[in-house]
Amino acid sequence: MLTRYYDVGEVKELMDRFDWYFLPIANPDGYEYSHTNLRVANIGTEGLEATHGKVFQVGTPPDLFYASSGGAYDWAKAEAGIKYSYTYELRPDGNSWNGFVVSESEIEPSGEEIWASLAAVAAEL
Repeated sequence: MLTRYYDVGEVKELMDRFDWYFLPIANPDGYEYSHTNLRVANIGTEGLEATHGKVFQVGTPPDLFYASSGGAYDWAKAEAGIKYSYTYELRPDGNSWNGFVVSESEIEPSGEEIWASLAAVAAEL
């Protein structure tokens, strides 16, 4: 979407209004907040799903996958003081044997979904 910075008002507005930091892994709303309220994460999920109609799950990594500690989302909340951090998993079939390997044709739609989600969250904040 950055290639559309000068063509799409929403892109320019959001890029100019916020400082964006991308980490390889993060968690919606920070660890503690996610256990009691997923409002912001749900807003982001609505943006994801509205883009191409794919359904996404919302939750903390231990709730959706398995318990682990020391993820980037833990560090972002506890050490860096980042109030909102997000983890986006790739979009293959949940029953797929190949985990997070996606075909080339899935890359651009994934980026479009993630942008729609980030834009929805940023507008809410």
